[in-house]
Amino acid sequence: GLAFSPDGRYLAAAFGNQENSGPIAAGRFRVWEVARRRLVLDREVPSASANCVAFSPDGERLVCGSGSWNHDVPGRLLIWNVSTGEVASEFEAHPNAVLGVAFQPQGDLLVTSGREGKVRFWDARSGRPRGELTDVQAPVVALAFSPDGKRLAIGDDLGRLEVWDVAARKRFETLSPVTYKSIRGLAFTSDGETLLATTKRGQQKEANLLAWERGLPLPPVPLGETESYCLAISPDGGTLLVGCQNGTAKLFETATRRELQTLQSDKPFFCLA
Repeated sequence: GLAFSPDGRYLAAAFGNQENSGPIAAGRFRVWEVARRRLVLDREVPSASANCVAFSPDGERLVCGSGSWNHDVPGRLLIWNVSTGEVASEFEAHPNAVLGVAFQPQGDLLVTSGREGKVRFWDARSGRPRGELTDVQAPVVALAFSPDGKRLAIGDDLGRLEVWDVAARKRFETLSPVTYKSIRGLAFTSDGETLLATTKRGQQKEANLLAWERGLPLPPVPLGETESYCLAISPDGGTLLVGCQNGTAKLFETATRRELQTLQSDKPFFCLA
């Protein structure tokens, strides 16, 4: 996982090894001061991969979720106080891996998703439990709040995409039924009108960039014979970047989803910020 602080001063990264067999390698959680390229935090995550990171809307807290896709180790959550450099809270959040984390904009909630298929709410400051969504049935990797914080989009490993009413803890709508094309990246546009998602190939030939405008599906954009793992929208909302396993990162115009440029690397893109 990767995340910039709201003011762009810090960049946080989660590192880990998700090997299927053998001993569980320790993960790492690092934070850099961007302007000076200075490492300000470097912490080992024992016996688990560090999977995901997120800054709070005010930039005061940073959370890191850990765990393993392939080994039964507890999924833990670490909340770091950015100004003091101290750990504010650390606890077990899920019985296995924490796969996704997100702070509620203009609110006081932190949401996490786990390999066991639970989506849980926490007090963003104290870490106290604030309930969970019980109807999710597959591992959830992708989470995204609407800009007003009232809706939460959830994408699971079976390709199901749902939007929930946060206050009522009720499902608002199901945008995509089970497609077996795992949802791996999710983001609302800045006006909250459009939800964007990237998928893996699943049982089909190509990965896709998907979009729904006010709940209505727009034509999918093919990403090629590869897996897509992540997406990020620019701060001004004008462009979005999609990362793929084949070493391509595709830049699109957000409003039209028209491809503007393809960046090429010799390594897969697993996370973007």
